[in-house]
Amino acid sequence: MLKFALLGKCGYSVKFSPLIPNYLAVATSEYFGLAGSGTLIVLRLNFEDSAELIQTRIWKDGLYDVVWPLFNPNCIITGSGDGVLQLWDLKYEKVPLKVYSGHYGEISSISCSKIDHQFISSSWDSNIKLWDLNEKQAVSNFREPFGVVHNTSFSKHKECLFSSVSESGNLRIWDTTIPHSIICCKAHDTQILSCDWSPFNEFLIATSGSDGLIRGWDIRNCVQPQFQIKDSGCPVKRIQFSPYHFDILATVGYDFKTKIWDICNVHKPLNISVNHSDFVYGLDWNYHKPGQLADCSWDKMVSIFTQNSLENLKHKM
Repeated sequence: MLKFALLGKCGYSVKFSPLIPNYLAVATSEYFGLAGSGTLIVLRLNFEDSAELIQTRIWKDGLYDVVWPLFNPNCIITGSGDGVLQLWDLKYEKVPLKVYSGHYGEISSISCSKIDHQFISSSWDSNIKLWDLNEKQAVSNFREPFGVVHNTSFSKHKECLFSSVSESGNLRIWDTTIPHSIICCKAHDTQILSCDWSPFNEFLIATSGSDGLIRGWDIRNCVQPQFQIKDSGCPVKRIQFSPYHFDILATVGYDFKTKIWDICNVHKPLNISVNHSDFVYGLDWNYHKPGQLADCSWDKMVSIFTQNSLENLKHKM
């Protein structure tokens, strides 16, 4: 396992580059995101199990999420506590190439579309906005009627569909061409913190909540979950399906642990990694290296490690 200190900043989100196999971006904040600035940290992972700091970018408020757009390997989008989104180009000066304003609450998540130049953002202001990187203003606005939107995610199968989860306990499915949600499911009795679409099943979405539960939903019929995992009882901050195994799911949360689950055998995790000494907020699989994950934490560290226990699984892509 490789660990890298985040320059004294708390880790909020981590993403492997989809275009450069050994690049990793981390969104960080000072003072646990309560005050101070945010720093975008870009690392290059070397073959000898070491990480090299390549770039840093500083914003005046904390950074809470980060994504790599698919159209340019040098571009990164971040979202901050002042409701602003920043487009950074790593080849140019250390100020954003573009800034997108429109939210009046902190940015909670960002997700990029397979359509070039499009992405969505969610915020504590109850709004989800669709953006075109070439436009200064949001292309469309979608409103959650019941409070903070914690996470939003584009479908991995249909370019026009995305999901959102909120403090209301609702999972909603949206079409970018329609101003209101097309599906609404009461997925948890408490706040839902994260959602992710299966890369193998276009109808399957996983959700995780402050209740410590992880549930899978078939959006064609949301009456009952397809699976339910009872975790430690602590809030599960982020979840993500494996890009290489159709029934493998990774989770992180407030119990300081990163866990690997088989959604067909939910009684106990396949693996538990204790990489941190504080809340774990960020999680990502490396699409270029099967079994490799990164997580980041409020303990001001990012960890990169490989789950070798998955190598012998037969249910691969």
